[in-house]
Amino acid sequence: ATIRLTARQRAQRAAQQAAGRAGSAAASRVSVRKSQKVEIPPMPQSSRTPSDWQALPVPPLADNPAAPAVPLALSFFQFNEHQVLFAGLSSGVVSVRAPARPQPDQPGRFAVEPLDKTRFLLADAHSHQIWLVDPVAKSRCFVAGSGRPGFRDGPLATAQMQGPAGVCLDPETHHIYVADRGNHRVRQINLSSGMMSTVAGNGTRGCLDSIEPRQQALDSPDNLCLQGRQLMICCADSTLRVLDLPTGALR
Repeated sequence: ATIRLTARQRAQRAAQQAAGRAGSAAASRVSVRKSQKVEIPPMPQSSRTPSDWQALPVPPLADNPAAPAVPLALSFFQFNEHQVLFAGLSSGVVSVRAPARPQPDQPGRFAVEPLDKTRFLLADAHSHQIWLVDPVAKSRCFVAGSGRPGFRDGPLATAQMQGPAGVCLDPETHHIYVADRGNHRVRQINLSSGMMSTVAGNGTRGCLDSIEPRQQALDSPDNLCLQGRQLMICCADSTLRVLDLPTGALR
């Protein structure tokens, strides 16, 4: 009886194994048929094997004493008017708060004033000079500025400015007006006499109207516009000043 039962068990196991092999073969056939519907391009093989690559001897950033101030993590927090930037360093956490009154954006290096179809006046804030540029002829002619920052009236070759940020041409007198941002003044270039002079501002940063140039105060003028005989001056303190050219009054 025991021998017949063992034989019967062996027969059942053989039947189960055969059914399993048949099911896996059927599944394989189904998967093959499905995979034939999708065309996968062959992957390019690299000419180098993983054994050819070598690890660079870069120490961990946290263990590098030469760079203790390199941020490992950054997080920005803003609530109403409060803005805080948290920087996680290897030596601890540092919080950086935004200024309550941020400074206005600095103007670009160049300011231009078109003259005709090809020429324009260019104020270079980095070289502290005024140029006449003709991109068609690929030429650049010197107008004013010694190239050194400072303040000095006089001949155009030796006159000094501090970051000129704006330029304007008077079509009647052909005088050139310059917004001398760093000196808090408005300068005038007289091409006939070859001299530079100050027409507004005493060099003190502020907002003070007067008919006397020594009592006038401007706050970093950065743009100029001529309306008739009135010179409009845009300042960094969000004010628009008006200089009357015939009388020299500033308001």
